[in-house]
Amino acid sequence: MKDIVNSFKAHMYERTSSPLLGAFIFYWIIFNYKFLIVLFSDLKPIEKFNEISSNVYPSWIEQYGCGLALPIIATLLYILYFPKISNKIHEKWIEHQNELKKISNKRVLTYEEYGDLQRRFTELELSFDETFSKKDNEIINLKKSIDKKEELNNQTKDLHIKQIEELHNKYKKEINELNNTINSIANNSISTNNTSYDLSPNESKIMYYIGNDPKNHTTQLSKTSQMSLITLEHLIDGLIEKNLVEKVKGYEDGTFSYKLTKEGRKAYVNNGDYIPF
Repeated sequence: MKDIVNSFKAHMYERTSSPLLGAFIFYWIIFNYKFLIVLFSDLKPIEKFNEISSNVYPSWIEQYGCGLALPIIATLLYILYFPKISNKIHEKWIEHQNELKKISNKRVLTYEEYGDLQRRFTELELSFDETFSKKDNEIINLKKSIDKKEELNNQTKDLHIKQIEELHNKYKKEINELNNTINSIANNSISTNNTSYDLSPNESKIMYYIGNDPKNHTTQLSKTSQMSLITLEHLIDGLIEKNLVEKVKGYEDGTFSYKLTKEGRKAYVNNGDYIPF
């Protein structure tokens, strides 16, 4: 079915594209323009028929002459004689141009040569435009690539600089901390080596009883050391301030048990053992 439709379309196209049919339609419209005016007017159908039969085609001579004979004659004249006349005129024009060419010693291009040159010029112009467009796009893409590369290099450079600065600050901070630690250790060592504990006999006595029996609370220490409770607590407060003694446990009656610190043991040993009488 599709092939039949396509064949019909091709046949109709061939018919409509024929110069004979086109020329006939053209001349028929010219000789029958009155008929077309009446046909497309606003008159009623019966009025159109009356107008056509009375004014457009009043007799069979006008009907067949304008409707068929004259368009056919004009079409045949146009198809058969017009090309010959046109060719003669064109030949005369070419002869005239050649005469001018001989006079001016220049050759005049024919229509075919002129059309060929114009076509080649158009093709070259399009080719140049396409080439220039491609080159422009390549230049733009190359510039974008260069800009992107420079941006990436700058970002990488900034990142490396930032990382180096961070590492520098980090190592500088660590070095300062190490120096401070070394200085602190050195100062503590010097302070420790140079520290002298000047303990009174009563302080040595209290430290002796605390060190030998940490369970001794305030009341027991007062009895053992034979000191008043006020004097004992005053001396113990001084030892606590020197970081030689620390509280261990508190009781409900307000008394405490104590023990010697590391510094307290060292001070007691350096000061000499207390020997109770």
